[in-house]
Amino acid sequence: MYYILYKDFDILNIKIYNNIKKWYNIYMKTIKCIKTYEYIINKSRFISISYKVENIEEIKQILKEIRSLYPLAKHYTYAYRLINTAKKYDDGEPSGTASNPIFEQIILNDLYNTLIVVIRYFGGILLGASGLSRAYRSSASNCLKDNMIEITYGFKIVFYSSYSKQSYYDKLLHNYKYNKEYLDNIKYTAYILKKDIDKFPIITKEEELIEI
Repeated sequence: MYYILYKDFDILNIKIYNNIKKWYNIYMKTIKCIKTYEYIINKSRFISISYKVENIEEIKQILKEIRSLYPLAKHYTYAYRLINTAKKYDDGEPSGTASNPIFEQIILNDLYNTLIVVIRYFGGILLGASGLSRAYRSSASNCLKDNMIEITYGFKIVFYSSYSKQSYYDKLLHNYKYNKEYLDNIKYTAYILKKDIDKFPIITKEEELIEI
């Protein structure tokens, strides 16, 4: 299994009643992998690329690299959506004709942690506002095709066990990532799903949302 910690995920819903925590898994759709799609209309070349991203710094680095990879392009338009922020950018195209249809595809597919960049090499023929919107919409849509996944989120938990129950918890956790510290009792740090939470003792530290 592959785990990524989400430090800034701020919509976790935790309620505490009588020292019993009720846990809620969160599901999110995002991009499987980097995918490129190329589209030519009236001599204008559109190159769309979809990325799974985690933060704004990563997005800035990708945008910088794209300008280096495609140095002669006329426009570098994009839209992205993270958990707690989103942005659209037309880069000189008529307002809304590029970034709006790109962002529309992100919203339509209910995607998060997603960046779509569409690079345009101008072919000398004006496409008009409606033609531009259709071109950018088609480019964004096609670089998402067959490139979306649903992620399940669980939690990082910390709990303590007596040595007599070590084999029980080791067996319970064998499908998950975890580690142990041998103190007066055994301190477990584990990454688990909602369905298993009731099998563990009361949580003793704050949880962190993770991708499982």
